[in-house]
Amino acid sequence: MASATLAGAYHVRVKERYNRKHVNLDSFGNSIDFLNFVKQVLDDYKNEHYNDKIAERIAMSQRIEVNDRVISGRILVGDYGQACNVINASDAETVFKKTIDHADALPFYFRLEVPKQRDEALLLIEKSRKTSPTSALRGLLQSRFAMLFPDYTLTIDPVLPEAVFEAYLNKGKVQKISFIKMGLPKDIADILETGHQEVLGKTELVVTAARNHSLPIKKSLFKSADPRKAIQDVYELKDLEYDNIKVDVRLGRNRRSVDLGRKYASPLYDLSNQVTKDGDGISTYESISQAFDGLANDIKEGAYATSESF
Repeated sequence: MASATLAGAYHVRVKERYNRKHVNLDSFGNSIDFLNFVKQVLDDYKNEHYNDKIAERIAMSQRIEVNDRVISGRILVGDYGQACNVINASDAETVFKKTIDHADALPFYFRLEVPKQRDEALLLIEKSRKTSPTSALRGLLQSRFAMLFPDYTLTIDPVLPEAVFEAYLNKGKVQKISFIKMGLPKDIADILETGHQEVLGKTELVVTAARNHSLPIKKSLFKSADPRKAIQDVYELKDLEYDNIKVDVRLGRNRRSVDLGRKYASPLYDLSNQVTKDGDGISTYESISQAFDGLANDIKEGAYATSESF
């Protein structure tokens, strides 16, 4: 089973160090364009690697493209610091001895849009449970920025997803709703041969709309302060006390999975159903590029009320 393709969204801003005023990113200091700065840094890291010795993480550029005010591509990120055997999953044979200096250089897609005459850019970056590409990209940009522009501060912070989620939930059509309980019901756990070990897992009850239809769930429930509680009050499931709710919503051509438990948290966007994986389990460049473009438009419409260069 292929791992999920997830993305995070971040505001990128530059402010003057002493009066804390945010500046336009296309022209600050001595007519510095932040887009050109990012391209130069990423071009430099094509031939060398950024080494965060505290986090024990390396990063370098793999592919960089610029289209008008958007820079996108892939960075390679990996953690080191722990030796282990690399084992073939099919026969348990050790195929490689990984030392503390070896890092798995995994590719992660990113997209940064830097509009003209605005003090904010939008960064989208692929997420992973194996390492932190966001921290790696933030580190290599901020370290170079601090060295070149000591009178300014570069900040990269999560986009609060509330407005984006509301755009999905209020304008879109609900395709699927999943009621999720962490852990397994006792009757299921009892039939598993686990001895005295605790069974780790989760249980999902999934309601899916018929083809070319949507679920008639009340949109007003999504507008409440806690949409999970509002839905629980209406849709009481006697056989499942669930901990969280996920809703799959179609908005235009795009389909998004919205975790109602993350409405006010750092956002994660599931793009798994929009990308194609190659033989190495990596999203093809074309498919993930298109998915990120669509996500950028969704976020700009939700958070900035525009799909144009915001």
